[in-house]
Amino acid sequence: MRQTRLLLLFTLCLLSVFGVWAQNNVAPMTAGKVFVKIGDTEATAPVNLTNYGQSEVKSIEYTLCYMDTQNCDGPFKMDFDTPLADGETRLVNIPIKAGSTYGMVDVLFHITSVNNSYNETSVPFTYITRCTVNKLPHKRVLLEDYTALWCQWCPVGMVATEALVREYPDDAVAIAIHKGDKLASTTAYQNGMLTDYATTLPSLWCARKSKIAGYDGTSMFENEKSEVTYMNIDVEAYWDETGNNINVTTKVEPCMTPDAGNTYAIGYVLTASGLKKDKWLQQANYSDYMSDSYKDAPPEMDFFRDPSNYVGDNYYVKGYTFNHVAIESQGIRYGIANSLTGDFVPNEIKTHATTFSNINQYNLIQNRNKLEVVAILFDTKNDRIENVAKCHITVPEQEFTMNFDVCDWATLYTDRPYIVPQGVATYQISAQGDVEMVTDGTGANVSIAANTPMLLKGQKGNAYTFKYTDTSNTVVNTALRGSIQDERTTTGNTALTDNDVYYYKLVYDDSRAQAGFYWAEENGAPFDNKAGKCYLVLPRKTVSAARLQGFELDDATVTSIKQIDTTTPATHHTFEVNGRKVLNATTPGLYIVNGKKTAVK
Repeated sequence: MRQTRLLLLFTLCLLSVFGVWAQNNVAPMTAGKVFVKIGDTEATAPVNLTNYGQSEVKSIEYTLCYMDTQNCDGPFKMDFDTPLADGETRLVNIPIKAGSTYGMVDVLFHITSVNNSYNETSVPFTYITRCTVNKLPHKRVLLEDYTALWCQWCPVGMVATEALVREYPDDAVAIAIHKGDKLASTTAYQNGMLTDYATTLPSLWCARKSKIAGYDGTSMFENEKSEVTYMNIDVEAYWDETGNNINVTTKVEPCMTPDAGNTYAIGYVLTASGLKKDKWLQQANYSDYMSDSYKDAPPEMDFFRDPSNYVGDNYYVKGYTFNHVAIESQGIRYGIANSLTGDFVPNEIKTHATTFSNINQYNLIQNRNKLEVVAILFDTKNDRIENVAKCHITVPEQEFTMNFDVCDWATLYTDRPYIVPQGVATYQISAQGDVEMVTDGTGANVSIAANTPMLLKGQKGNAYTFKYTDTSNTVVNTALRGSIQDERTTTGNTALTDNDVYYYKLVYDDSRAQAGFYWAEENGAPFDNKAGKCYLVLPRKTVSAARLQGFELDDATVTSIKQIDTTTPATHHTFEVNGRKVLNATTPGLYIVNGKKTAVK
């Protein structure tokens, strides 16, 4: 692959013989990696085009070559409604084929002509790295604003922070660290953080790489946002039953395999917003903020431009609401040691839990509903912030209800441990497709661990109450997989690909009295699994011919399986796309017949 790529580059360079002062001269440069979710039909890749020629550019033609297949498409033509001026660089979106299998592939983007003439630039191509993943990465940016009440220029950093949080509510995660004032914390941002990051104020750091100067941090924020990450991070926080401790759980899930040797750790910050007291006077300077230097400042500056907010000689404001104030932190420098260990496998979640204790000690907190927990993912090998997440603290639900209104069988996947109510039996499925009872439904203290895919059997028409718990006591080994959100099915095993397994979905027959696991897509291909549900993954080499396209669960004998009659499947295995079995596909629409999608007109 490397030799092929180098040869192609060398050939293209030889073809590009004209200098930078040519008439028609457009050079492309990739804007970074492109992430595409498996199952998508198309993707777009951002590419910067620079016009180095002496003519404005009205159109280009280009080809796309996919390095995995060695196939090239095109040429394609792109017309510009507004011509690309001499010396202008413009970001455009290039449609590319979506990937069908997990992994990274280079796509060569080659501009062959400009204004219907030969492209005379010296390097007319660039590589687009297409990353095909099961789950798209969500990159968020950490903003750490070191500030103080006694600092007259600190309102500039506060304004820049609040403006970014307003403009990017899903991507900007802010923390305000007060230094030497009444909002300063003695339990947050210790370990030399103030010495290293707040020698002068204000100091608004973007992902700890560089400081934002002035009231507009958009450019620096967007540059950091464009820095791709393979690592997704999410955090949840709950009050315990005493109401004095906060239990936190963080989940880290790679969407691609990280770079070799990378190590990671998690740090935490508890923040409080909505803090306001008239005696908290923020030093400012009304005459400066009313000058032309701040005429284009965002609306967050209006508070400091309003003379009615000032006291004394217009050097202090009162009544300001302080947000994102750091109350307590853990592992804030490099992350908590050993918080994430072992290999990082795509789509395999690693969790870490911690607790913020004795919250009642913090008199600074005014509204518990405005507390947040920030979880920071550190790349400890390269000493940088990889990603960040935040959440509010909630009171957890203590129980949930499942209605067995369709049939006796159901699947369940939850990210919290729970107690199985009496009357509900539990089952696991082996790699050969054998359904094995785990508990018979008569025990009162059966508990299942979080993130355990389960096959359950109750009684049709009944509703059962499941209670959450903190521990589990039941061992389950199953070929089922599940997800807490809508996701594409995956093997769950890095040694297996989609071509090595069959995927089965729990569906129901026409009487809604029985259920079974069947192909949801032709030849057992991947499908979209619903949140809280489970699906069956069986290695192809282990599946017997009788169970190839699926099997029925026999309600009459709970430990047995009614296998498919492979000689007469037509009357037993025609389903609507929602999983309901029908005797005959007579109404126009899409059906699943013997595991294959069939259109009836």
